[in-house]
Amino acid sequence: MRPIILLTLSLLLSFSSLRAQEKTAGSLWEGLDKLEVQGYERSQVNLPEEFRLLKLDVEQLQALLRTAPERSTVQLGQSTVLLDIPLPDGSYQQFRIRQAPVMHPELAKKFPNINSYEGQSTDNPFFRIYFAFSPIGFYGMVLTEQSGPVFITPVVREDTEHYLSYYEKDFDLTQEPINCSVQSAGRPAPGLEYRGMAGDCQLRTFRLAIAADAEFTAASATFTDPTGVNNALATINNMVTVINGVYQSELAIQLQLVPNNNLLIFTNAATDGYTDGNQNTMAGENQGIVDGIIGSGNYDVSHALGVNAGTGSAGVSLGIGTVCNNGSKARGATVVGNVALSPGIITLIMHELGHQFGADHTFNESTQPICSNAGQLNPATAFEPGSGSTIMSYAGTCGSSNVQGPRDRYFHAISLQQIGNYVTVGGGSCPVPTPTTNNQPTVNAGGDFIIPVSTPFMLTATGNDADGDALTYCWEQMDNAIITHPPQSTATVGPVFRTQLPSASPIRFFPNLPTVISGTSPTWEVLPSVGRKMNFRVTVR
Repeated sequence: MRPIILLTLSLLLSFSSLRAQEKTAGSLWEGLDKLEVQGYERSQVNLPEEFRLLKLDVEQLQALLRTAPERSTVQLGQSTVLLDIPLPDGSYQQFRIRQAPVMHPELAKKFPNINSYEGQSTDNPFFRIYFAFSPIGFYGMVLTEQSGPVFITPVVREDTEHYLSYYEKDFDLTQEPINCSVQSAGRPAPGLEYRGMAGDCQLRTFRLAIAADAEFTAASATFTDPTGVNNALATINNMVTVINGVYQSELAIQLQLVPNNNLLIFTNAATDGYTDGNQNTMAGENQGIVDGIIGSGNYDVSHALGVNAGTGSAGVSLGIGTVCNNGSKARGATVVGNVALSPGIITLIMHELGHQFGADHTFNESTQPICSNAGQLNPATAFEPGSGSTIMSYAGTCGSSNVQGPRDRYFHAISLQQIGNYVTVGGGSCPVPTPTTNNQPTVNAGGDFIIPVSTPFMLTATGNDADGDALTYCWEQMDNAIITHPPQSTATVGPVFRTQLPSASPIRFFPNLPTVISGTSPTWEVLPSVGRKMNFRVTVR
Protein backbone atom coordinates (compact mmCIF):
# COMPACT_ATOMS: atom_id res chain seq x y z
CA MET A 1 0.00 0.00 0.00
CA ARG A 2 1.15 3.53 -0.62
CA PRO A 3 -0.74 5.89 1.67
CA ILE A 4 -0.80 9.41 0.31
CA ILE A 5 0.35 12.53 2.06
CA LEU A 6 -0.51 15.72 0.25
CA LEU A 7 3.07 16.84 0.59
CA THR A 8 4.75 13.53 1.20
CA LEU A 9 4.11 9.83 0.86
CA SER A 10 6.04 6.63 1.16
CA LEU A 11 5.91 3.11 -0.23
CA LEU A 12 5.41 0.09 1.96
CA LEU A 13 7.72 -2.15 -0.01
CA SER A 14 11.06 -3.73 0.66
CA PHE A 15 13.78 -4.12 -1.92
CA SER A 16 15.90 -6.58 0.04
CA SER A 17 18.07 -9.01 -1.88
CA LEU A 18 16.61 -12.43 -2.59
CA ARG A 19 18.30 -15.63 -1.55
CA ALA A 20 15.50 -18.14 -2.16
CA GLN A 21 15.03 -20.12 -5.36
CA GLU A 22 13.00 -18.03 -7.80
CA LYS A 23 10.17 -19.56 -9.81
CA THR A 24 9.62 -18.03 -13.23
CA ALA A 25 6.61 -18.01 -15.51
CA GLY A 26 8.49 -19.21 -18.55
CA SER A 27 6.80 -18.73 -21.92
CA LEU A 28 3.18 -18.32 -20.84
CA TRP A 29 2.27 -15.99 -23.68
CA GLU A 30 2.39 -16.49 -27.43
CA GLY A 31 2.14 -13.47 -29.70
CA LEU A 32 -0.38 -13.73 -32.53
CA ASP A 33 -0.98 -11.77 -35.71
CA LYS A 34 -3.50 -9.03 -34.99
CA LEU A 35 -5.38 -10.01 -38.15
CA GLU A 36 -6.48 -13.18 -36.37
CA VAL A 37 -8.85 -11.11 -34.25
CA GLN A 38 -10.93 -10.59 -37.39
CA GLY A 39 -12.28 -14.07 -36.79
CA TYR A 40 -14.45 -12.63 -34.03
CA GLU A 41 -17.74 -10.94 -34.74
CA ARG A 42 -17.40 -7.17 -34.40
CA SER A 43 -20.51 -7.19 -32.22
CA GLN A 44 -18.65 -9.32 -29.71
CA VAL A 45 -15.63 -7.13 -29.09
CA ASN A 46 -14.69 -3.45 -28.99
CA LEU A 47 -11.07 -3.22 -30.08
CA PRO A 48 -8.59 -0.56 -28.97
CA GLU A 49 -7.00 1.44 -31.77
CA GLU A 50 -3.67 -0.24 -30.99
CA PHE A 51 -3.26 -3.58 -29.24
CA ARG A 52 -1.25 -6.76 -29.00
CA LEU A 53 -2.99 -10.10 -29.55
CA LEU A 54 -1.81 -13.02 -27.41
CA LYS A 55 -2.52 -16.62 -26.53
CA LEU A 56 -2.15 -17.70 -22.91
CA ASP A 57 -1.03 -21.12 -21.66
CA VAL A 58 -3.80 -21.38 -19.06
CA GLU A 59 -2.59 -24.58 -17.40
CA GLN A 60 0.94 -23.26 -16.95
CA LEU A 61 -0.39 -20.03 -15.45
CA GLN A 62 -2.59 -21.96 -13.03
CA ALA A 63 0.40 -24.01 -11.91
CA LEU A 64 2.45 -20.86 -11.32
CA LEU A 65 -0.31 -19.08 -9.41
CA ARG A 66 -0.66 -22.02 -7.03
CA THR A 67 2.85 -21.20 -5.80
CA ALA A 68 2.17 -17.49 -5.19
CA PRO A 69 2.68 -16.65 -1.50
CA GLU A 70 -0.04 -15.19 0.65
CA ARG A 71 0.13 -11.43 1.12
CA SER A 72 0.65 -11.70 4.88
CA THR A 73 3.70 -13.97 4.54
CA VAL A 74 6.00 -11.91 2.33
CA GLN A 75 6.68 -8.33 1.35
CA LEU A 76 5.95 -7.76 -2.30
CA GLY A 77 9.53 -6.95 -3.21
CA GLN A 78 10.66 -10.27 -1.69
CA SER A 79 8.33 -12.68 -3.49
CA THR A 80 10.23 -15.33 -5.43
CA VAL A 81 7.35 -16.10 -7.80
CA LEU A 82 7.89 -14.33 -11.11
CA LEU A 83 5.32 -13.64 -13.82
CA ASP A 84 6.06 -12.19 -17.25
CA ILE A 85 3.39 -9.78 -18.49
CA PRO A 86 3.11 -8.75 -22.17
CA LEU A 87 3.04 -5.00 -22.81
CA PRO A 88 1.46 -3.41 -25.89
CA ASP A 89 4.83 -2.39 -27.37
CA GLY A 90 5.88 -6.02 -27.85
CA SER A 91 8.03 -6.24 -24.73
CA TYR A 92 7.54 -8.19 -21.50
CA GLN A 93 7.75 -6.89 -17.96
CA GLN A 94 8.59 -9.31 -15.15
CA PHE A 95 6.76 -8.99 -11.84
CA ARG A 96 7.19 -10.48 -8.38
CA ILE A 97 3.68 -11.55 -7.43
CA ARG A 98 1.75 -12.58 -4.36
CA GLN A 99 -1.87 -13.31 -3.50
CA ALA A 100 -4.01 -10.23 -2.86
CA PRO A 101 -7.55 -11.49 -2.15
CA VAL A 102 -10.43 -9.03 -2.29
CA MET A 103 -13.00 -11.50 -0.96
CA HIS A 104 -13.56 -12.21 2.72
CA PRO A 105 -12.05 -15.63 3.57
CA GLU A 106 -15.53 -17.12 4.05
CA LEU A 107 -16.60 -15.95 0.60
CA ALA A 108 -13.33 -17.16 -0.91
CA LYS A 109 -13.98 -20.66 0.48
CA LYS A 110 -17.27 -20.78 -1.42
CA PHE A 111 -15.59 -19.74 -4.68
CA PRO A 112 -12.03 -21.15 -4.57
CA ASN A 113 -11.48 -20.67 -8.31
CA ILE A 114 -11.86 -16.89 -8.12
CA ASN A 115 -8.59 -15.28 -7.00
CA SER A 116 -6.69 -11.99 -7.05
CA TYR A 117 -2.99 -11.10 -7.11
CA GLU A 118 -0.66 -8.12 -7.11
CA GLY A 119 2.90 -7.66 -8.31
CA GLN A 120 5.82 -5.27 -8.58
CA SER A 121 8.26 -5.09 -11.48
CA THR A 122 11.66 -6.65 -10.89
CA ASP A 123 13.46 -3.71 -12.50
CA ASN A 124 11.13 -0.70 -12.13
CA PRO A 125 9.50 -0.11 -8.73
CA PHE A 126 6.94 2.22 -10.31
CA PHE A 127 5.41 -0.61 -12.38
CA ARG A 128 2.68 -2.47 -10.47
CA ILE A 129 0.22 -5.11 -11.62
CA TYR A 130 -3.14 -6.03 -10.12
CA PHE A 131 -4.89 -8.99 -11.69
CA ALA A 132 -7.52 -11.63 -11.16
CA PHE A 133 -7.80 -15.15 -12.50
CA SER A 134 -10.99 -17.19 -12.51
CA PRO A 135 -13.08 -19.41 -14.80
CA ILE A 136 -13.75 -16.31 -16.95
CA GLY A 137 -10.02 -15.85 -17.50
CA PHE A 138 -7.21 -13.41 -16.75
CA TYR A 139 -8.01 -9.73 -16.13
CA GLY A 140 -5.12 -7.42 -15.29
CA MET A 141 -4.11 -3.79 -14.95
CA VAL A 142 -0.50 -2.59 -15.01
CA LEU A 143 0.12 0.85 -13.54
CA THR A 144 3.11 2.46 -15.24
CA GLU A 145 5.00 5.60 -14.34
CA GLN A 146 4.33 7.82 -17.35
CA SER A 147 2.49 5.87 -20.06
CA GLY A 148 -0.82 5.39 -18.32
CA PRO A 149 -2.39 2.04 -17.39
CA VAL A 150 -2.01 -1.10 -19.47
CA PHE A 151 -4.81 -3.67 -19.53
CA ILE A 152 -4.67 -7.35 -20.39
CA THR A 153 -8.22 -8.58 -20.95
CA PRO A 154 -9.96 -11.43 -22.80
CA VAL A 155 -10.77 -10.77 -26.44
CA VAL A 156 -14.29 -12.09 -25.94
CA ARG A 157 -16.26 -13.82 -23.23
CA GLU A 158 -16.06 -17.63 -23.03
CA ASP A 159 -12.54 -17.56 -24.49
CA THR A 160 -9.98 -17.82 -21.69
CA GLU A 161 -7.00 -18.37 -24.01
CA HIS A 162 -6.88 -15.24 -26.17
CA TYR A 163 -6.13 -11.76 -24.84
CA LEU A 164 -5.55 -8.15 -25.77
CA SER A 165 -2.75 -6.09 -24.25
CA TYR A 166 -3.30 -2.36 -24.72
CA TYR A 167 -2.89 1.08 -23.24
CA GLU A 168 -6.21 2.39 -22.03
CA LYS A 169 -5.51 5.67 -23.83
CA ASP A 170 -5.84 3.71 -27.11
CA PHE A 171 -9.43 2.72 -26.34
CA ASP A 172 -12.07 4.75 -28.16
CA LEU A 173 -14.53 5.96 -25.52
CA THR A 174 -17.20 6.57 -28.14
CA GLN A 175 -17.58 2.78 -28.35
CA GLU A 176 -18.68 2.68 -24.72
CA PRO A 177 -19.89 6.16 -23.66
CA ILE A 178 -20.04 6.71 -19.91
CA ASN A 179 -21.94 9.16 -17.75
CA CYS A 180 -21.86 10.07 -14.07
CA SER A 181 -24.24 12.00 -11.90
CA VAL A 182 -24.14 12.83 -8.23
CA GLN A 183 -26.99 14.03 -6.07
CA SER A 184 -26.50 15.83 -2.79
CA ALA A 185 -28.96 18.30 -1.32
CA GLY A 186 -27.27 21.67 -0.86
CA ARG A 187 -24.05 20.13 -2.18
CA PRO A 188 -21.67 20.92 0.72
CA ALA A 189 -18.11 19.97 -0.14
CA PRO A 190 -16.78 17.81 2.71
CA GLY A 191 -13.16 17.43 3.72
CA LEU A 192 -11.85 20.76 2.43
CA GLU A 193 -9.84 21.50 5.56
CA TYR A 194 -6.20 21.31 4.48
CA ARG A 195 -4.19 19.26 6.96
CA GLY A 196 -0.97 18.67 4.99
CA MET A 197 -1.64 14.92 4.85
CA ALA A 198 -4.36 13.11 2.93
CA GLY A 199 -4.33 10.33 5.53
CA ASP A 200 -2.45 9.05 8.54
CA CYS A 201 -0.33 6.30 6.92
CA GLN A 202 -2.58 3.57 8.30
CA LEU A 203 -4.41 0.94 6.26
CA ARG A 204 -8.20 0.90 6.43
CA THR A 205 -10.24 -2.08 5.26
CA PHE A 206 -13.85 -1.36 4.34
CA ARG A 207 -16.47 -4.10 4.06
CA LEU A 208 -17.88 -3.85 0.54
CA ALA A 209 -21.21 -5.29 -0.65
CA ILE A 210 -21.66 -5.34 -4.44
CA ALA A 211 -25.10 -6.29 -5.72
CA ALA A 212 -25.91 -7.52 -9.24
CA ASP A 213 -29.53 -7.40 -10.32
CA ALA A 214 -31.08 -10.32 -12.21
CA GLU A 215 -30.56 -8.71 -15.60
CA PHE A 216 -26.83 -8.25 -14.93
CA THR A 217 -26.55 -11.88 -13.80
CA ALA A 218 -28.50 -13.19 -16.80
CA ALA A 219 -26.29 -11.22 -19.18
CA SER A 220 -23.26 -12.83 -17.50
CA ALA A 221 -24.44 -16.37 -18.26
CA THR A 222 -22.40 -18.62 -20.53
CA PHE A 223 -22.53 -22.23 -21.64
CA THR A 224 -20.35 -23.25 -18.69
CA ASP A 225 -22.32 -21.11 -16.22
CA PRO A 226 -25.95 -21.01 -17.41
CA THR A 227 -27.19 -19.15 -14.31
CA GLY A 228 -24.51 -16.48 -14.58
CA VAL A 229 -23.98 -16.37 -10.80
CA ASN A 230 -20.37 -17.54 -10.79
CA ASN A 231 -19.48 -15.39 -13.78
CA ALA A 232 -21.09 -12.32 -12.24
CA LEU A 233 -19.16 -12.78 -9.01
CA ALA A 234 -15.93 -13.36 -10.94
CA THR A 235 -16.55 -10.14 -12.86
CA ILE A 236 -17.17 -8.29 -9.59
CA ASN A 237 -13.91 -9.75 -8.29
CA ASN A 238 -12.11 -8.41 -11.39
CA MET A 239 -13.59 -4.99 -10.72
CA VAL A 240 -12.66 -4.85 -7.04
CA THR A 241 -9.14 -6.13 -7.80
CA VAL A 242 -8.52 -3.20 -10.16
CA ILE A 243 -10.18 -0.66 -7.85
CA ASN A 244 -8.16 -1.92 -4.88
CA GLY A 245 -4.96 -1.48 -6.87
CA VAL A 246 -5.70 2.24 -7.10
CA TYR A 247 -7.38 2.79 -3.73
CA GLN A 248 -4.63 1.00 -1.81
CA SER A 249 -1.80 2.90 -3.48
CA GLU A 250 -3.55 6.27 -3.52
CA LEU A 251 -5.55 6.24 -0.28
CA ALA A 252 -4.40 3.31 1.89
CA ILE A 253 -7.96 2.00 1.50
CA GLN A 254 -8.63 -1.69 0.97
CA LEU A 255 -12.05 -2.98 -0.09
CA GLN A 256 -13.11 -6.48 0.92
CA LEU A 257 -16.22 -8.22 -0.40
CA VAL A 258 -18.46 -9.30 2.49
CA PRO A 259 -18.79 -13.00 3.44
CA ASN A 260 -22.29 -13.37 1.97
CA ASN A 261 -21.86 -11.21 -1.11
CA ASN A 262 -23.04 -14.15 -3.24
CA LEU A 263 -26.54 -13.58 -1.81
CA LEU A 264 -26.58 -10.25 -3.65
CA ILE A 265 -26.16 -11.92 -7.06
CA PHE A 266 -29.81 -12.09 -8.10
CA THR A 267 -31.37 -14.39 -10.69
CA ASN A 268 -35.07 -13.45 -10.67
CA ALA A 269 -35.97 -10.07 -12.12
CA ALA A 270 -39.48 -10.30 -10.72
CA THR A 271 -38.28 -10.55 -7.12
CA ASP A 272 -34.86 -8.89 -6.93
CA GLY A 273 -36.35 -5.50 -6.03
CA TYR A 274 -34.40 -3.45 -8.59
CA THR A 275 -35.62 -1.25 -11.43
CA ASP A 276 -33.04 -2.34 -13.98
CA GLY A 277 -31.64 0.27 -16.33
CA ASN A 278 -32.27 3.26 -14.05
CA GLN A 279 -29.22 3.94 -11.92
CA ASN A 280 -30.89 6.64 -9.83
CA THR A 281 -33.79 4.40 -8.86
CA MET A 282 -31.53 1.40 -8.31
CA ALA A 283 -29.28 3.40 -5.96
CA GLY A 284 -32.26 4.21 -3.76
CA GLU A 285 -33.55 0.64 -3.84
CA ASN A 286 -30.13 -0.80 -3.03
CA GLN A 287 -30.14 0.57 0.52
CA GLY A 288 -33.12 -1.44 1.72
CA ILE A 289 -32.17 -4.56 -0.23
CA VAL A 290 -28.63 -4.77 1.13
CA ASP A 291 -29.72 -3.86 4.66
CA GLY A 292 -32.31 -6.64 4.53
CA ILE A 293 -30.00 -9.37 3.21
CA ILE A 294 -26.55 -8.51 4.55
CA GLY A 295 -27.61 -6.49 7.59
CA SER A 296 -26.88 -2.82 8.17
CA GLY A 297 -24.17 -3.59 10.71
CA ASN A 298 -22.34 -6.05 8.45
CA TYR A 299 -21.04 -3.78 5.68
CA ASP A 300 -19.56 -0.29 5.31
CA VAL A 301 -20.34 0.59 1.69
CA SER A 302 -22.39 -0.90 -1.14
CA HIS A 303 -22.93 -0.34 -4.85
CA ALA A 304 -25.42 -2.01 -7.21
CA LEU A 305 -24.86 -3.12 -10.81
CA GLY A 306 -27.51 -3.31 -13.51
CA VAL A 307 -27.78 -3.32 -17.30
CA ASN A 308 -28.28 -0.24 -19.44
CA ALA A 309 -30.98 -0.85 -22.02
CA GLY A 310 -29.36 1.67 -24.37
CA THR A 311 -25.72 2.20 -25.23
CA GLY A 312 -22.98 3.09 -22.81
CA SER A 313 -22.93 3.08 -19.03
CA ALA A 314 -24.11 5.47 -16.33
CA GLY A 315 -23.43 5.65 -12.61
CA VAL A 316 -24.65 7.65 -9.65
CA SER A 317 -23.97 8.29 -5.99
CA LEU A 318 -26.90 9.70 -4.06
CA GLY A 319 -24.71 11.80 -1.84
CA ILE A 320 -21.13 12.91 -1.20
CA GLY A 321 -19.62 11.02 1.73
CA THR A 322 -22.01 8.18 2.56
CA VAL A 323 -19.61 5.37 3.54
CA CYS A 324 -20.20 4.10 7.10
CA ASN A 325 -23.46 6.07 7.38
CA ASN A 326 -26.47 3.89 8.12
CA GLY A 327 -29.33 4.73 5.81
CA SER A 328 -27.16 6.05 2.98
CA LYS A 329 -24.03 3.87 2.66
CA ALA A 330 -25.61 1.72 -0.07
CA ARG A 331 -27.01 4.55 -2.20
CA GLY A 332 -24.84 4.05 -5.27
CA ALA A 333 -25.47 2.22 -8.55
CA THR A 334 -24.14 1.81 -12.08
CA VAL A 335 -25.93 0.43 -15.13
CA VAL A 336 -23.59 -0.88 -17.80
CA GLY A 337 -23.63 -1.54 -21.50
CA ASN A 338 -21.07 -4.34 -21.15
CA VAL A 339 -21.33 -6.78 -18.24
CA ALA A 340 -17.73 -7.85 -18.80
CA LEU A 341 -16.90 -4.45 -17.23
CA SER A 342 -14.36 -2.88 -19.53
CA PRO A 343 -11.63 -0.69 -17.99
CA GLY A 344 -13.63 2.46 -18.70
CA ILE A 345 -16.66 1.10 -16.86
CA ILE A 346 -14.55 0.07 -13.88
CA THR A 347 -13.11 3.58 -13.75
CA LEU A 348 -16.66 4.94 -13.76
CA ILE A 349 -17.49 2.75 -10.75
CA MET A 350 -14.21 3.82 -9.12
CA HIS A 351 -15.37 7.41 -9.63
CA GLU A 352 -18.81 6.74 -8.08
CA LEU A 353 -17.21 5.05 -5.08
CA GLY A 354 -15.02 8.14 -4.80
CA HIS A 355 -18.20 10.14 -4.27
CA GLN A 356 -19.35 7.66 -1.64
CA PHE A 357 -15.97 8.11 0.08
CA GLY A 358 -16.39 11.88 0.18
CA ALA A 359 -14.81 13.25 -3.02
CA ASP A 360 -16.58 15.70 -5.33
CA HIS A 361 -16.04 16.51 -9.00
CA THR A 362 -12.82 18.28 -9.95
CA PHE A 363 -13.59 19.63 -13.45
CA ASN A 364 -13.93 23.38 -14.04
CA GLU A 365 -16.00 23.35 -17.25
CA SER A 366 -19.53 24.76 -16.91
CA THR A 367 -20.95 24.98 -20.44
CA GLN A 368 -20.18 21.77 -22.34
CA PRO A 369 -22.40 18.72 -21.95
CA ILE A 370 -22.17 16.58 -19.80
CA CYS A 371 -20.15 18.88 -17.55
CA SER A 372 -22.94 21.46 -17.62
CA ASN A 373 -25.60 19.07 -16.33
CA ALA A 374 -27.40 20.55 -13.36
CA GLY A 375 -25.66 20.02 -10.05
CA GLN A 376 -22.53 18.33 -11.38
CA LEU A 377 -20.03 21.21 -11.25
CA ASN A 378 -18.77 21.88 -7.73
CA PRO A 379 -16.97 25.25 -7.58
CA ALA A 380 -15.23 24.42 -4.29
CA THR A 381 -13.29 21.53 -5.89
CA ALA A 382 -13.11 22.70 -9.55
CA PHE A 383 -9.31 22.71 -9.75
CA GLU A 384 -8.90 20.96 -13.13
CA PRO A 385 -9.28 22.95 -16.36
CA GLY A 386 -11.88 21.75 -18.83
CA SER A 387 -13.06 18.21 -18.27
CA GLY A 388 -10.06 17.40 -16.09
CA SER A 389 -8.22 14.09 -16.31
CA THR A 390 -8.08 12.48 -12.83
CA ILE A 391 -10.48 9.94 -11.33
CA MET A 392 -13.01 12.49 -10.08
CA SER A 393 -12.95 14.46 -13.35
CA TYR A 394 -15.25 14.17 -16.37
CA ALA A 395 -12.46 13.28 -18.81
CA GLY A 396 -13.80 12.14 -22.16
CA THR A 397 -17.37 13.33 -21.58
CA CYS A 398 -17.21 17.14 -21.95
CA GLY A 399 -17.28 17.70 -25.70
CA SER A 400 -14.81 20.34 -26.91
CA SER A 401 -13.53 20.80 -23.35
CA ASN A 402 -12.16 17.27 -23.07
CA VAL A 403 -8.58 17.41 -21.85
CA GLN A 404 -8.14 13.76 -22.85
CA GLY A 405 -10.10 10.54 -23.32
CA PRO A 406 -10.07 8.02 -20.44
CA ARG A 407 -9.46 9.24 -16.91
CA ASP A 408 -6.00 8.70 -15.48
CA ARG A 409 -5.79 6.29 -12.52
CA TYR A 410 -4.91 8.75 -9.78
CA PHE A 411 -6.74 11.26 -7.60
CA HIS A 412 -6.23 15.01 -7.75
CA ALA A 413 -4.75 16.55 -4.60
CA ILE A 414 -8.14 17.97 -3.61
CA SER A 415 -9.74 14.51 -3.90
CA LEU A 416 -6.99 12.98 -1.77
CA GLN A 417 -7.61 15.70 0.78
CA GLN A 418 -11.37 15.15 0.82
CA ILE A 419 -11.24 11.37 1.08
CA GLY A 420 -8.34 11.44 3.54
CA ASN A 421 -10.24 13.76 5.85
CA TYR A 422 -13.45 11.77 5.47
CA VAL A 423 -11.96 8.40 6.45
CA THR A 424 -9.73 9.70 9.25
CA VAL A 425 -11.73 12.36 11.09
CA GLY A 426 -15.04 12.42 9.20
CA GLY A 427 -18.07 10.20 8.79
CA GLY A 428 -16.16 7.43 7.03
CA SER A 429 -13.92 6.49 9.94
CA CYS A 430 -15.79 3.32 10.98
CA PRO A 431 -13.02 0.73 10.31
CA VAL A 432 -10.31 0.16 12.87
CA PRO A 433 -7.10 1.23 11.08
CA THR A 434 -4.15 -1.12 10.82
CA PRO A 435 -0.83 0.56 11.72
CA THR A 436 2.00 0.14 9.26
CA THR A 437 5.75 0.07 9.75
CA ASN A 438 6.23 2.68 7.07
CA ASN A 439 8.07 5.89 7.93
CA GLN A 440 6.83 9.21 6.65
CA PRO A 441 9.20 10.87 4.18
CA THR A 442 9.92 14.57 4.19
CA VAL A 443 9.31 17.04 1.38
CA ASN A 444 9.81 20.72 0.73
CA ALA A 445 7.89 22.47 -2.03
CA GLY A 446 10.07 25.57 -1.97
CA GLY A 447 9.16 29.21 -1.51
CA ASP A 448 7.01 31.70 -3.42
CA PHE A 449 8.43 33.70 -6.31
CA ILE A 450 7.52 36.26 -8.95
CA ILE A 451 8.20 35.84 -12.67
CA PRO A 452 7.52 37.96 -15.78
CA VAL A 453 4.31 37.32 -17.71
CA SER A 454 4.40 34.78 -20.57
CA THR A 455 7.52 33.18 -19.11
CA PRO A 456 7.92 29.38 -18.87
CA PHE A 457 8.90 28.24 -15.40
CA MET A 458 9.65 25.11 -13.41
CA LEU A 459 8.75 24.00 -9.90
CA THR A 460 11.01 21.70 -7.88
CA ALA A 461 10.27 19.72 -4.74
CA THR A 462 12.87 18.18 -2.45
CA GLY A 463 11.87 14.82 -1.01
CA ASN A 464 13.54 12.22 1.17
CA ASP A 465 12.37 8.84 2.42
CA ALA A 466 13.93 7.18 5.46
CA ASP A 467 12.99 3.72 4.15
CA GLY A 468 14.64 4.32 0.80
CA ASP A 469 11.34 3.85 -1.03
CA ALA A 470 10.93 5.16 -4.58
CA LEU A 471 8.85 8.34 -4.71
CA THR A 472 6.81 10.07 -7.40
CA TYR A 473 5.87 13.74 -7.54
CA CYS A 474 2.77 15.43 -8.89
CA TRP A 475 2.58 19.23 -9.16
CA GLU A 476 -0.96 20.60 -9.53
CA GLN A 477 -2.42 24.08 -9.78
CA MET A 478 -4.78 24.88 -6.89
CA ASP A 479 -6.94 27.72 -8.23
CA ASN A 480 -10.63 26.91 -8.57
CA ALA A 481 -12.40 30.03 -9.85
CA ILE A 482 -14.73 29.08 -12.73
CA ILE A 483 -13.39 30.29 -16.09
CA THR A 484 -14.01 29.88 -19.83
CA HIS A 485 -12.39 26.84 -21.47
CA PRO A 486 -10.01 26.16 -23.01
CA PRO A 487 -8.19 28.56 -20.67
CA GLN A 488 -6.90 31.83 -22.08
CA SER A 489 -3.63 33.59 -21.33
CA THR A 490 -5.61 36.61 -20.17
CA ALA A 491 -7.38 34.70 -17.39
CA THR A 492 -6.64 36.38 -14.07
CA VAL A 493 -8.16 33.57 -11.98
CA GLY A 494 -8.86 29.85 -12.23
CA PRO A 495 -6.87 26.83 -13.46
CA VAL A 496 -4.81 27.25 -16.62
CA PHE A 497 -2.50 24.23 -16.16
CA ARG A 498 -3.74 20.66 -16.29
CA THR A 499 -2.44 17.97 -13.93
CA GLN A 500 0.08 15.47 -15.33
CA LEU A 501 0.79 11.86 -14.38
CA PRO A 502 2.97 11.52 -11.27
CA SER A 503 6.65 11.33 -12.18
CA ALA A 504 9.85 10.15 -10.53
CA SER A 505 11.25 13.61 -11.21
CA PRO A 506 10.58 16.25 -8.54
CA ILE A 507 10.65 18.89 -11.29
CA ARG A 508 7.74 19.96 -13.46
CA PHE A 509 8.07 22.42 -16.33
CA PHE A 510 5.19 24.77 -17.14
CA PRO A 511 4.32 24.19 -19.94
CA ASN A 512 5.80 20.74 -20.62
CA LEU A 513 9.43 21.01 -21.68
CA PRO A 514 8.96 19.54 -25.20
CA THR A 515 6.39 22.22 -26.02
CA VAL A 516 8.68 24.93 -24.67
CA ILE A 517 11.52 23.68 -26.88
CA SER A 518 9.29 23.39 -29.95
CA GLY A 519 7.64 26.74 -29.36
CA THR A 520 4.13 25.28 -29.46
CA SER A 521 1.27 26.32 -27.19
CA PRO A 522 -0.55 23.40 -25.54
CA THR A 523 -4.29 23.88 -25.13
CA TRP A 524 -4.42 22.89 -21.48
CA GLU A 525 -1.17 24.47 -20.27
CA VAL A 526 -1.42 28.21 -20.78
CA LEU A 527 1.13 30.78 -19.64
CA PRO A 528 -0.51 33.94 -18.24
CA SER A 529 0.07 37.05 -20.34
CA VAL A 530 -1.31 39.29 -17.60
CA GLY A 531 -0.46 39.76 -13.97
CA ARG A 532 -2.07 37.19 -11.67
CA LYS A 533 -1.43 34.90 -8.70
CA MET A 534 -1.20 31.12 -9.07
CA ASN A 535 -1.07 28.48 -6.33
CA PHE A 536 0.45 25.01 -6.65
CA ARG A 537 0.58 21.89 -4.50
CA VAL A 538 2.90 18.91 -4.82
CA THR A 539 1.70 15.43 -3.91
CA VAL A 540 4.40 12.86 -3.25
CA ARG A 541 3.50 9.21 -3.56
